[in-house]
Order: sequence, then C-alpha cells, then structure tokens
Amino acid sequence: MSTALIKSLPISGCAVYKMLNGVTTKPKIPHLDSVTVTLPSIEFETTDIQMMGTFTIPDFTRVTNMQVTINAPMDNEDARALAELGLAEWKITWVSSHYDSRTGVTVPTGWEVYVKGYVVSIPNAEISVGGENLADITMNVLSIKKMKHASGNNSGESVYD
Repeated sequence: MSTALIKSLPISGCAVYKMLNGVTTKPKIPHLDSVTVTLPSIEFETTDIQMMGTFTIPDFTRVTNMQVTINAPMDNEDARALAELGLAEWKITWVSSHYDSRTGVTVPTGWEVYVKGYVVSIPNAEISVGGENLADITMNVLSIKKMKHASGNNSGESVYD
C-alpha cells in the first residue's frame, strides 16, 4: 500500500503557546513569538482495486502520519519547555490577510490551531556566535482543531479532530 498526500506549507510569524490543563495565560505559560510553524501534511493509505486494470484510491478512514514542526530559537527557557518529550498540547496563532471582493477591502484574519500529540524530537541546535541558533521541535499529532477569527467574529471551525 502507498499513501495519498496533502501537503502543508510553513507559516511564518506564528506565536506558539504550551497549554497546561487546556489553559494558556501568556505571562505564566511558555510561549514563542515570531516562529515558523509547519502544520501537518495529511497522508492517507491507498488501496488497489482490480477493475478493468488496477485502480488506486485513497482510504480516507486511515490517516498514516501527521506532524507539526516548529522552527524556533533554542536559546531561551520557553523553547526548551515546548521541546519536552512526551504528551503535550500547543496553541498556535497567526494573522493572514485576504481580499474581500464584495467590499473591495483587504481584511485581516486571525487563526488559532490547537494541537495535541507527542513531542518526538529533541532539537539539535547549531550554535554560532551572533546566529539565531534555530532548531526544529516536532510533534506527532493525535488531534488538531482550527479556529478562524475574521474581523472580530469568533466563528470556530473544526477541521479534523
């Protein structure tokens, strides 16, 4: 069996918060600002069907591997707290803009993604004098929920949970 793949691109300018008991309070909870996050690519198992030859279809009930990656500076305590191995919950936020063709105005849209899973990689930061000392923190995803906040309107939308 092979896999069908839906790719995800990195998002720059994100804020990432470590959730403790489902709560994030910025002054008390470890968080990172202005980091790059790659949300999960979704991979489905595929099945070959014999019908006038071989026909391959994705099995949408079987997702193989979803990972979230944070590319962050590893020179502060908050990054090290987010990188602790084991079960974790993160809240990822960012703002994007879209053009509203009805009004002719560019509207900022706020996004929140709540991710729960297992942090599986210990970052290997390359340290250089005057450098950013960036490293990847990777989580294998168990559940993910996306919330969209457009123009102050709090309308939640779950993608795959």
